[in-house]
Amino acid sequence: MKTYWTGGDDLSNLLRSGEIVAYDAWDGTAFKLNTENPDINFTPPAHGTLALVSVFVQLEKRRSPAPRKR
Repeated sequence: MKTYWTGGDDLSNLLRSGEIVAYDAWDGTAFKLNTENPDINFTPPAHGTLALVSVFVQLEKRRSPAPRKR
């Protein structure tokens, strides 16, 4: 572990400066920086996949059932 970053700008600056050469993040920073520097690339994993799944659920407004007695 080299360092922690707190946002996309921090990560971009670390990559631009060469302070880090690899990272694990979901925000597509490498794709954005590739236009500035073709040496910065995204390399997908050789085996398996990476995925991000976000789910939003809105529950119906109902009364909660009474707790069961044991």
